[in-house]
Amino acid sequence: MKILYLGDVMGRSGRQAISTELPSLRARLNADFVVVNGENATGGMGLSGKHAEEILKAGADCITLGDHAFDQKDMLQFIETEPRIIRPLNFSKSAPGRGAAIFTATRGRKVLVAQVLGQVFMKRPFDDPFSAVDAILSKHPLGGQVAATVVDMHCEATSEKMAMGHFCDGKASMVVGSHTHVPTADAQILDRGTGFQSDAGMCGDYNSVIGMQKAEPLRRFITGMPKARFEPALGPATLCGLLVETEDTTGKAKSIQMIRHGGVLSQSDGASSGMRGLVPYGWLLFIGISWGATQPLAKIAVSSGYQPLGLIFWQMSISAVVLGLVNMIRRRPLPINRRVLPFYLAIALIGTVIPNAASFKAYTVLPVGIMSLLLSLIPMIAFPIALMLGLDRFSFKRMAGLSLGLFAVLLIIGVPEALPNAAMLVFIPLGLVPSLMYAFEGNFVARFGTGGAGPLQLLLGASIVGMVITGPLAYSSGQWINPLNVWGIADVAVVTSALIHSIVYTLYVMIVRQFGPVFSVQVSYVVTAAGLGWAMLILGERYAGPIWLALVLMFMGIYLVSPNLKDTQNGKPHFE
Repeated sequence: MKILYLGDVMGRSGRQAISTELPSLRARLNADFVVVNGENATGGMGLSGKHAEEILKAGADCITLGDHAFDQKDMLQFIETEPRIIRPLNFSKSAPGRGAAIFTATRGRKVLVAQVLGQVFMKRPFDDPFSAVDAILSKHPLGGQVAATVVDMHCEATSEKMAMGHFCDGKASMVVGSHTHVPTADAQILDRGTGFQSDAGMCGDYNSVIGMQKAEPLRRFITGMPKARFEPALGPATLCGLLVETEDTTGKAKSIQMIRHGGVLSQSDGASSGMRGLVPYGWLLFIGISWGATQPLAKIAVSSGYQPLGLIFWQMSISAVVLGLVNMIRRRPLPINRRVLPFYLAIALIGTVIPNAASFKAYTVLPVGIMSLLLSLIPMIAFPIALMLGLDRFSFKRMAGLSLGLFAVLLIIGVPEALPNAAMLVFIPLGLVPSLMYAFEGNFVARFGTGGAGPLQLLLGASIVGMVITGPLAYSSGQWINPLNVWGIADVAVVTSALIHSIVYTLYVMIVRQFGPVFSVQVSYVVTAAGLGWAMLILGERYAGPIWLALVLMFMGIYLVSPNLKDTQNGKPHFE
């Protein structure tokens, strides 16, 4: 049996990551049973009933709590009605809920889950955790009624956690520590067959102080004086945990793997071992070359006189159909609620309507090659936006990359031979609008999340909202495109471009999940080069020397601005 344990869910960032990533992570790992520690999920302190339901809906079979178990007062009643939530076993006997329970995993196998609080360095004393665990393990011996046993040791001291691991060795399938929010590097199978890790870490934003925004903890450490309450960090979360596979007959651990998925930490998330070596680069080339082909297709679409709003409506309609089918196959219903609708609207506007309206106008005048170069500025524009939003740290290397990108733009607009026609110069700012919007879109998602929707769900919802916005506007402004008219090459270009975009975006999400965002960002090189290549092949465009020099500068800028591909711990790419 494969058991997945995920550490303390920290605030909104952690909840969103659980909602969007746990279903696919569970499927990839083929986990038979999932335990999630949720004690910090609501504002960093405790767990509300509403947020407990979100975690359970995402695929958790059991939620454990901790010393903040009842910080959210509705949990006092909610835990009595929800048997899948476990509070510490060594709480007061009068505490509501229960500290251990037996659950049914796949194929009817029984799993015992228990949680205890440690005593060392904790703010208030609790009953002896060792005698509490001993009593429950003696009552339900491993390999008898229960096929597996999970013990969540929630405490400060690693020594106490290690002691609990050895105390339970041979009597539990896994003992995993929680509470301190930092994954320890000691995952192991102990002498008698118990999987152990001192702390699984948290499911939250690691660009923080153990999940909290940095300013207030730093102020208290430096001055010794509080000024404001701690607030959970809101950046991209890393799901951290432990995967243990047990023997069917004994219930003891036979393999153990630390899990780190998403966010800023190096990745270890069960990505398919079959997709190694050159295969990831094959996917990257296919995606980049395909995406690059949409640029000359856009040029062809506007060459017939079609206007932006009509083109955008049909582009989003086709995307909605394709992505809708993908989500149906994945059995992921589209979230529709007050929380997620503003995100659909924002992504529709900044991710498609505004940038595409600008680019379609720019394509009427500017060569495709110039537009490809301008689009390659996205990583460079994204960097200063991330600095302003507090999502990234200043780096002279990355600032040098930004400077190279700006110099490349100056080369395009400042050298007379760069543009075929001087009149094109006034359209360069319009051509920069898509890059600005896409750069802002990525930072928007990093800062505010996706409203509980997955990446494909978010694009599907945005496509539907975009249709609602652009359809009436296209019709009332005379930009409507009647699909019943005789089709020409422009109509074929519109449909082909939309199909390519939808399919390639789905594949891009796949490689981000398989190999991480650091590796996947390299697609920028391929899209830029492919855009120029397709324009030369399909449209017969040719470029002057300054454009090729600008391309070299853009590639150098992308390299400097992009995160380091090497894993800082072992020097290997994430996909190896």
